[in-house]
Amino acid sequence: DGRYHAFRTDEWGTRWEYRIPGIWGHPVAWPLGDLDQLAQYRAPAPPPASGPQLETERAAVAAAKRTWYTLGGGGQLFEQLRALRKYEDVLVDIAADTPQINRIADVVTEYCIGCVAHALALDVDAVAFGDDHGTQEAMIVSPATFRRFFKPRYEAIFAPVRAAGKPVFFHVCGHVAPILADLKQ
Repeated sequence: DGRYHAFRTDEWGTRWEYRIPGIWGHPVAWPLGDLDQLAQYRAPAPPPASGPQLETERAAVAAAKRTWYTLGGGGQLFEQLRALRKYEDVLVDIAADTPQINRIADVVTEYCIGCVAHALALDVDAVAFGDDHGTQEAMIVSPATFRRFFKPRYEAIFAPVRAAGKPVFFHVCGHVAPILADLKQ
């Protein structure tokens, strides 16, 4: 009815505005909107791959596996970049191949690798990822740019999943036909 309205800051430092309960919000303040802040920026720690909390989660996954196919979260690369910097700035930075956007992407990649380690330590059936790389009619970045900027990072993130013999579940929205073979590898 329009009465719900909230602002929240996530563990990455992104401030989100929510207008509908249970629906993804919209970023309104980005921790790396000003690239001068990159030197001081610290990403959150990924979930632990050992310890008492993990053992509790692992027991819950084991119980769920008796009935359900279980997925662990591996993170989001492109979506997280767009939460750290404005969408249009991310696209310009990727097109220009700036050292800063490469550093930010590497930080997010390392975080995702930590999420993968956590998911694998839980012994889930598969590890899930999600990024939107297409509109309804075309890719957001060219296939060549995808292969230069994103593909090597996805390969690093997916490698431990594949080494563990687990499937990679990768949700990708939009028209991505030009890179389907890249995602299959």
